[in-house]
Amino acid sequence: MTVDALAQLPEGTPHRQSLLELLLHAANETEDWQLLERTARRLLELTGDPSWRWTVMGSLTNQDRIDEAFAELGNVELSAAPAEPDAVLAAQLIGRCSENHEGLRQLLVLASRWTESERAQATILSQLVLLSARVGVPDDFDQEHVDRAMAAFFERFPDSDLLRRIVVDRNEHSVREQLQDELFEQLERLRRLEAQLLPGIRAGTLPLGMLAAAFGKPLSEAYIRRAGGYLFAVAPDEATRRAEEEAALTAFGSPVVADLAAVHLLALLDDATVDVVLGAFASVALPEPARRDVSATVAAARLDTTGDTLGLDGGEVVVVPSPPGAVDHVAGMAQRMADPGGAPAARECSGLLHDGEAGRWSP
Repeated sequence: MTVDALAQLPEGTPHRQSLLELLLHAANETEDWQLLERTARRLLELTGDPSWRWTVMGSLTNQDRIDEAFAELGNVELSAAPAEPDAVLAAQLIGRCSENHEGLRQLLVLASRWTESERAQATILSQLVLLSARVGVPDDFDQEHVDRAMAAFFERFPDSDLLRRIVVDRNEHSVREQLQDELFEQLERLRRLEAQLLPGIRAGTLPLGMLAAAFGKPLSEAYIRRAGGYLFAVAPDEATRRAEEEAALTAFGSPVVADLAAVHLLALLDDATVDVVLGAFASVALPEPARRDVSATVAAARLDTTGDTLGLDGGEVVVVPSPPGAVDHVAGMAQRMADPGGAPAARECSGLLHDGEAGRWSP
């Protein structure tokens, strides 16, 4: 039964709300964002519960309707964001779309609410700094509030990798030079770490996820951007290659679980070939952590306006322009990984290990 059919049921129909909520859950699991939006809007109309607007906002973002998602922020109470992902999404939308000082005040509201969440608070404070640099700071802006929020964050999360504090000494050389020095140190550290990991990754003795984790990016994005260099058609190690071939031959006609490397390979193939590959197995399941990893890459690409990063040119920190179409390519490939010609079912697969998060970009 679809949301349109449910909408025609009489007001007194038993369990109508429960049926809609089941439909919404199914739409979310299958990543049918249009159905999710329609169902959430119907639940909002039926119940009057404003929390459903957050679901509408998320579904609009996943449909790449960013401006509409940002417009929905005007209909929600920011301090009542029901979950951490909602607060993070709101901060990202404000940081990307706001063009005035109201966005700064909205971010302060979010910062006051999500003080215990490292991820949410780091995202909110980062967007606050970036937006203030873009739109300027009004005379009546509560800078002390920002300073207190920053101080509280570093007191609560002193070892955070999501947000780092740079202490500048105005009696030394210029603040700009001190920031340059700090960025240079971070980028140089990452460059050394990359140099240590890449030989093992290219030899097939280290997983790409190790490089991914070092840069704090989704593993699926690392595959798409070829962060480890060329992709192997087969395992470099002969024993591993034979074991993989035997496992594949044994699995024909049986249910199988795909990892991100396999799903990325499927995304590179044409639809007809994908149909042949998937048809060789009884079913193909994708672990839920892998599904979330791909979704994170899609969401990040949608909210990335330029794809530009920071890099090193000799002893200087420079902005590295993104190649034309790179952001769209990442988003498109990630979307295809989420639905590679047949959308392998997402399942909780106990006992399976996930490589974590990854990337090859500036911090």
